[in-house]
Amino acid sequence: MRRTIGTVGLIFVLAAPATAQLAENHMVQVVAHTQGAGSPPTFWRSDVVVFNPNAATVSVGFAFFPEGTANTPITSFPAGRFRILEAGETILIEDIVRTMFALTDNVKGILIVNSERRFFPLNPSPALVLVSSRTYTSNDAGGTFGTYGQTVVTSMDFLSASPEPSYATGARQDGQYRTNMGIGSGSTEQIRVHYRILDQEAAVLLEGTKTIQPLSMKQWSFTSLGIEAHDGVMTVEFQLDPEDVSSNPCASPNPNAFYAYISKVDGNPMGTGDGEHIHAVPREFPPPPSGCPTPRPSALGGFLAR
Repeated sequence: MRRTIGTVGLIFVLAAPATAQLAENHMVQVVAHTQGAGSPPTFWRSDVVVFNPNAATVSVGFAFFPEGTANTPITSFPAGRFRILEAGETILIEDIVRTMFALTDNVKGILIVNSERRFFPLNPSPALVLVSSRTYTSNDAGGTFGTYGQTVVTSMDFLSASPEPSYATGARQDGQYRTNMGIGSGSTEQIRVHYRILDQEAAVLLEGTKTIQPLSMKQWSFTSLGIEAHDGVMTVEFQLDPEDVSSNPCASPNPNAFYAYISKVDGNPMGTGDGEHIHAVPREFPPPPSGCPTPRPSALGGFLAR
């Protein structure tokens, strides 16, 4: 049975992890090379930065999982899909969807960045790296005179397998801002995620269910969902379908993990095109169940073949 939110007394504690961390596995929730809405239209692309803090050379692989596609786990990082970083080196990969993956036709998806020794045997153990990502548009419809953009979450910790809801707040759909909603899956199976868009007084403006393909994501504008305009700030609640909640919470990879976000853009239709990426935070980060390994097996493992 789905949990509901009352109109008063919304008191709970969120214990969210950091949005970036040193790790061998990183997931960028969305990278893109695509044309958006607005007047003039926005032209989104994504840059990725990787830093090697180790005292040794580290190889780092990159994998792209396209939107709305039933993707499969990767088994290797072929030539052109990895970079070698010297000790202390930082690299910038501009417009990564186009320059590394040769995709230019309005495409977005999940980016995995990995430096594990099972893929790169010469790497130190652990081969921790730091990753950041920015998705941005020009202020002159694709030209070069300045950009407006948003830092996108790169931590794998926001993949949630909890039956508890997750929340993203700060959505607006009015004369100044437009908002998009995105949901991604770390599952090797198709999953369903319920969503509710709430106004500032917790009234439900819209609710529905989205089916997400394996190891993929999908993004929708509020307009396409049915909210043309609304006077006031909104919060979106996301919840995994009860039938998709894993019966084995110790499974590795966890078969039902998902993440969600909203992207608020200045310009509806006129404006700067400045975007804000707001990740959904689970209401609860449950401790590992009794008998599970500690730490809990990572849901990110679904992207990488074992």
